[in-house]
Amino acid sequence: MFTLKFALRNFIKKWELTLLLIIGAIIPSLLTVSSLSLNDSIQAYKYSQIEKNFGEVDAYIANNKSSLFFSFPLSQMILDNLQENKNVNNILAVSENMGRIEKDNNFLEILIIAAKEEDLISFVGKDIGLKPGKVVISNSIAEKLSIGLNDNVTVHMAGGSKNLEVAYIGENGFLNYKGDLGQYPGTAFVCIEDYANSLIFPSKAYIDFVDIDKINVEELSLSPNLEIVFLKDHFLNSPINEALGYIMFSFNSFALLAGIILIIVFGNSLANEQEKNVGVLRILGLKRNKVMFIFFIQTLFYFGFSSIIGCILGGQIGEHLLNKLVVIANSIPYDSRGGFTLPPFVVSSKTIVIGMLIGIIIPLIIFIKKGIEITFSSPIDSLRKDIEEFIPHRSINWLSLILTLIGIIIIILFKELAILGLICVSLGIVIWFKNPYLNVSISILFMILSKTIFSITTNTLSLIFVFQRVVLLIISCILFFTSIIPILKKLSKSFFSKKSLPYLLGFSYVERFPIRVLLMSLMFGTVIFGLIVIASVPSNLVKFVDSYTSQGLFGYNYIVVSNPIKSFGDSQELYVHEGIIHPSKVNVAMLDSELVVFVDDTFLETVELPFEGNPQWREELKKPGSVIYGKFDANEEIPDKIEGVLSSIFPLGGNIRASYNVIGYFELNDIVIPIKYVTHVNNKPANIKGLEILLGNVNGSGIDIINKSYMSNFDYPIYLDDILKNVFNGIDNFISLTSSMLYLGLISGFSGLALYSFRSCKLRSRVIGTLIAIGANSRDIIHGFMIENFTIVSIGSLIGLFGGYLVAKDLVFSIFKFMGSITFYFPTVKVFIIIILVYLISFFTLLIPSRQVSKISPAESMKELE
Repeated sequence: MFTLKFALRNFIKKWELTLLLIIGAIIPSLLTVSSLSLNDSIQAYKYSQIEKNFGEVDAYIANNKSSLFFSFPLSQMILDNLQENKNVNNILAVSENMGRIEKDNNFLEILIIAAKEEDLISFVGKDIGLKPGKVVISNSIAEKLSIGLNDNVTVHMAGGSKNLEVAYIGENGFLNYKGDLGQYPGTAFVCIEDYANSLIFPSKAYIDFVDIDKINVEELSLSPNLEIVFLKDHFLNSPINEALGYIMFSFNSFALLAGIILIIVFGNSLANEQEKNVGVLRILGLKRNKVMFIFFIQTLFYFGFSSIIGCILGGQIGEHLLNKLVVIANSIPYDSRGGFTLPPFVVSSKTIVIGMLIGIIIPLIIFIKKGIEITFSSPIDSLRKDIEEFIPHRSINWLSLILTLIGIIIIILFKELAILGLICVSLGIVIWFKNPYLNVSISILFMILSKTIFSITTNTLSLIFVFQRVVLLIISCILFFTSIIPILKKLSKSFFSKKSLPYLLGFSYVERFPIRVLLMSLMFGTVIFGLIVIASVPSNLVKFVDSYTSQGLFGYNYIVVSNPIKSFGDSQELYVHEGIIHPSKVNVAMLDSELVVFVDDTFLETVELPFEGNPQWREELKKPGSVIYGKFDANEEIPDKIEGVLSSIFPLGGNIRASYNVIGYFELNDIVIPIKYVTHVNNKPANIKGLEILLGNVNGSGIDIINKSYMSNFDYPIYLDDILKNVFNGIDNFISLTSSMLYLGLISGFSGLALYSFRSCKLRSRVIGTLIAIGANSRDIIHGFMIENFTIVSIGSLIGLFGGYLVAKDLVFSIFKFMGSITFYFPTVKVFIIIILVYLISFFTLLIPSRQVSKISPAESMKELE
């Protein structure tokens, strides 16, 4: 009971420190729960959709060579064998493909399933009234397009369009099917007589097993050319389920790291602070097991309470994240898919446990370690120690040696990791010598190497290389800005009088506790670093896209892509709407696995190319057998002639041996799109079916009519202005969301700064009182106090600022290297605002402890610290 009272007394009596510690320590649990709850919500939503969207269907079989463009039929013998299998309750033979449903000029991309009416009725066990001229639609389709029973709708299919009457709306089960991964808004079931592409039937068979849990695939005796997909397991175990939460967790990692640093720094400080009190209790007879119990209880009081609050707030923020992410996802074009459904928010017990452990496990380890040290040492040693005394760890030299050896081994054995090996060796040297001038020299050397030997422009780009460069740049920034303080201290003596107490006092404490200052600085540095990187990369993406599409795509603002599954094998051309200005048709095919584009005369006359030098190629390309070559690398040789197999991008689309004369070249980086060859449409053989694309310009006022005409013809119109607006809005929302999560990390920084300030004021009261007693001005002490804390903020800000700038520039160059040259855009205004806010909030955070410093009485400061 005594140990419980002792721990509770410290928790309540020091309520200011307790409050600040809890505010900062809630961040790790908060971010963990808010991120992983996204996975929980999606997983729970998936489970709820099993009966709602799958119902009786357990699996399907199809030919493993079937694709979106062409399906192979299933023989009647295969279907009969399945139906006779003792494990199979029922089967449904179907043909299916993508389609589009239209109601009152509104369109929705859906799945079309064609079946015999009696088979579908038997499979679902309901009289759904499916007959020729009728259609059964999913409830989700009916809700999105406001469709009711007996309404007439137009169903656009690969082979044509049909006006059908809605006979039944499937609310649950297979009749509300949304595809094997839930990728469609719903399904329209039609009779095989109404299916406009009924030449291949059936191409798939859905299966209802007697007991899905007892199924052995070998007992089905399927031939090698057939594949079976168990729909419910496939749906539940899709990697997409886990991706969203872990992606958000990775973006939150910067703020999470700031919170964990706070826990490490002040968990260790609290443990040290209690050492003297526990030492007194041990002299009074407190048993060793009671010491461990005190530390354990204090961990639960401080960090358990903060973890509980963090989990509660994490649930609230997680729900907000889910709503925002759905908004961002719905800003992604193509809106005829119907948008993304908002799943109900769910937090699992597993996520709560992980969130609690994130906030408790690290301080628990620190406190237990400290308890073991106190238990096995003399109580007198605990009483002798100064709480803020710097005690070098004995293992520090071993760490230096280990890092050096690891670095040498990496350099010798793993050439591709040479940068990482060099970093390890350098850190070993830094830890061993502890010389600020050496550290600054190494950081400058790193920067020189990053511009020369390890330059991103001269080395082959790979994920490993980019990662090593990122680490190199971050380490160089940390080494430089954390090691320059002692140098500045010495320089300050040259510029200020020897009686400049504030500078000497502030820098002395910074220099005395380098590890603590480093960790405190990193709380700010990691968050600012993340903010800069996340703000810079998407901003450069927007600038890049905007620069290439400011005048449309090659001068065109409207594109129509012919549906590749529509009229396959038919020679019907993509029609041109009268509202399109300067329409141009191009065809896309393959020449030895490289894209070749066939352009018409209108394209050659109207295309706008900002990089164009001599326009003579426009006329020369009209010559028979001529082609322009796409040059990928500056050192690439341009051939005089191109020969190869010209083929369609579609199966069974034809192929022929072709030869072209190269009349010129263009830089692939200039056009962004990976097109290797450009030639005239007259050079396209008649037996090659290419992907037909219509380019042109339209006025915004008539866009709805033009879009409707192509949507009803089952093609894909793209109005670039709308698409880019949606994309840019999505990017802005994404930046806003991730930045707001990172700002939470700054809470840890400010809480840590306030904690550090309050504790410094209390623990140094004797030193401050002594200085005042011998004539020091309280204003000088306050200034020294502010200098110390603002130095910590400045080091973190500089690490985050320069590190974020260098890494963001590297990432942008790596991303856009193969897409064209780009001038790096740095969001100076946003970064300036962030830095100003950090300093302003830091100033207000330090006002209260600064006032406490000015009120310290020399007489009171001589009292023994409690």
